[in-house]
Amino acid sequence: MVRKLAGKYHSGDIPHLEVNNNKITDIEDISNELAHTFSDNSSSHNYSVRFQSFRSQAETQHLRFKSKNNESYNNPFSTEELTDTISKAHDTAVGPDEIHYQMLKHLPNEALQTLFGALNAIWYSGNFPDSWCTSTVIPVPKTWQRQIGLIQLSPYCFNQLYMQNYGKDDQRQASMVFGAK
Repeated sequence: MVRKLAGKYHSGDIPHLEVNNNKITDIEDISNELAHTFSDNSSSHNYSVRFQSFRSQAETQHLRFKSKNNESYNNPFSTEELTDTISKAHDTAVGPDEIHYQMLKHLPNEALQTLFGALNAIWYSGNFPDSWCTSTVIPVPKTWQRQIGLIQLSPYCFNQLYMQNYGKDDQRQASMVFGAK
């Protein structure tokens, strides 16, 4: 009420998307416009000329795909990596798997070993659950913006437990190999 009296109040209603002074109200049209904008913002035409030149040159190089899979990024994860990743996780909202970080942080050792075994079995087999390959992207308006336009939206991505936590170890292992060169 105080904010309203001070003129700083705005309703919590979710406004419609406005593009080129046109209000978009249909959910599917809004989704398509957001997807188009996110795709456009991620496209290569936004890269600097210097990076485009580097990328063009790098893409002409022939890649050798022969491997015995002995690279360090193919190694199994250690229990230390799992416990370290869980201990560093912040208590954010649960994903579609509805697993809370506090639950993981308080797992008994036997349950932690079972989780560790299951995750490494998935890693070895390469048979990742379909839900681990899916993300939910939610466009969130910046708090200081009153009207929602495409430029003012920040996409937030919500993944399953693996990609939020264990996937960080994948990235770390890959960066140790590729970043070292």
